[in-house]
Amino acid sequence: MILSLKHKLVAGFGVNCLLTVVSSLFIMVQVQHMRTVETQINAVRIPSALAAVRMSRYISDAGFTFRNYLLYHSDPAMAAKYEGARQTAWKNLFAQMEILKQLGPPEDQELQNTNRCACGYGRRQ
Repeated sequence: MILSLKHKLVAGFGVNCLLTVVSSLFIMVQVQHMRTVETQINAVRIPSALAAVRMSRYISDAGFTFRNYLLYHSDPAMAAKYEGARQTAWKNLFAQMEILKQLGPPEDQELQNTNRCACGYGRRQ
């Protein structure tokens, strides 16, 4: 079967259109995957990184206030001030830890609940 020039051009154009459609579908799938990854970054990665930075700051604050508490323990007013600041820093630290626990995947949530029950912490009554 001998194809004329017209049939060869139409066949080539058809193959070109088919390749364009296939590549467009592939690009659309990749863009959707990129949106999913972006959503995960915005929902988990950024808040967890910020919580980790805050945790580091609160640990430093707790250490600093404990040092000051030990230095000024003879003065009741100063000791009370630094003890209150130390307790606040630890409360803030535990609040950030809860944020990190909530951001974890569901399989980690089950593990964290098991650990709480095993050691008696957070036991339901």
